[in-house]
Amino acid sequence: MRDDKFERELRQILAAHNVRKDAGEGEAIELVDLLRASSDEFWLWCLSEGFQSNALLKSLLPDLPDESTQERFTGQSGRETLEQAMGFKSVCLKEINELEFSVSPNNRFLDFGCGWGRITRVFLNTFKPGNIFAVDVLDEAVETCNKCRVPAQISRTPSIPPIDFSDEFFDVIVSYSVFSHLSEEYFVAWMNEFRRLLRRGGVAFLTTRPREAIEWFKELREAGEVPEYARGAANSFVDWEAAFAAYDSGNFCFDPEGSGGEGLTGFYGESCVPQSFVERTFGNVFEVTKMVNFSEHYLFDQNLIVLKK
Repeated sequence: MRDDKFERELRQILAAHNVRKDAGEGEAIELVDLLRASSDEFWLWCLSEGFQSNALLKSLLPDLPDESTQERFTGQSGRETLEQAMGFKSVCLKEINELEFSVSPNNRFLDFGCGWGRITRVFLNTFKPGNIFAVDVLDEAVETCNKCRVPAQISRTPSIPPIDFSDEFFDVIVSYSVFSHLSEEYFVAWMNEFRRLLRRGGVAFLTTRPREAIEWFKELREAGEVPEYARGAANSFVDWEAAFAAYDSGNFCFDPEGSGGEGLTGFYGESCVPQSFVERTFGNVFEVTKMVNFSEHYLFDQNLIVLKK
């Protein structure tokens, strides 16, 4: 029933824009023109069930990597991982509205740590593809995005700044589940780099682990068999009482035990970052420095750090 409703809505949108339902890649159609005003529910359907069943959406949207690749990057696959990405986007847009920042398709947008491209994917109805940039430290991520035809300017980034963009190049920067893994040195370095990259008045959104993650990792260890993608987390903060004490004292908590693999050792693991650390370290660097706890939305399991230059 839901599919029928959304199929009708899609037909109405195509008719309003004089787009044939069998139009293909040869026609200049941009998702941001067609679907910018769409509801989150409809857009999620377009990205998931609609993508699987509708030939036009399949031609307009990038391909999806296989489920094992999706799970290796995010621990999820299919609609579940897209729902999480949409949840992240909706909280970002809510915060943007509260900051009275006017989002335009012509804004330059950076997905920092793009993985297989799922966050970039959910923003395709918000920004023009020529203004979307996606970077990752892993060659596999860049190769996967290119193979799946993600419509963005895709490149590999070094593990430590600077990154190859000019000052004040971006209007919006997002980084999902990247700063939740960085050591303090790299966390601070990239936060400062974001300030360089943002235009005055620009905004950045990045996630980090909440205090509760220390308990979650403990429960993972005690559960017995742990999925491969969660083994790093399960091995983190084994001295959980000391981790809680450090977090509650306002200290940056990092455990490299959950390293993401070759090329990431030493600076990549599991990080829990208290709001007081963010405010103390960056309160004079950004005009707005705010943390939204995951318990305020429950759409994804991380805290959101909101920054405005």
